[in-house]
Amino acid sequence: MSKAGIQSNRGDGFQTLVAFDWALRVLNDPQYEWVEVDSTTWLVDDVVIGLADGTTICCQCKKNHPTHTAWSVSSLENELRKAAQLLAANNATLVRFYSRTAFSELSALKEFSTNYPDAETYKANLGIATQATDDSLEQLFPKPSRNLSTY
Repeated sequence: MSKAGIQSNRGDGFQTLVAFDWALRVLNDPQYEWVEVDSTTWLVDDVVIGLADGTTICCQCKKNHPTHTAWSVSSLENELRKAAQLLAANNATLVRFYSRTAFSELSALKEFSTNYPDAETYKANLGIATQATDDSLEQLFPKPSRNLSTY
């Protein structure tokens, strides 16, 4: 098997483990109704979970970064763009990213956002590094995007 084939197979195994974890939740918790793997109807399609309240959770699974460095906005650009399109189009959808590799600047931005009660205060307090990450992320959002915020 080629190196690319081996890496792809390992990624599929990671996705299967994420799906298995969600399947156990679906079986044990009545708030979850169904789980779908490799969906053909969602932009973020690795693992998709339906909740009884109509919410859908779409999961993007990446075993690790190809060069084993932390994921960045630019290295996840295609996946982040699809997630932003999905979130902008559907208020009842959540997107979760899974990886064994750290999310670095995106994790820092997420952690930073927890310090502020709303998007306006968050935006007003961005520092140089978090502002750069926030700007990069926001550039991936579909225009116009009234219901989507980096916060």
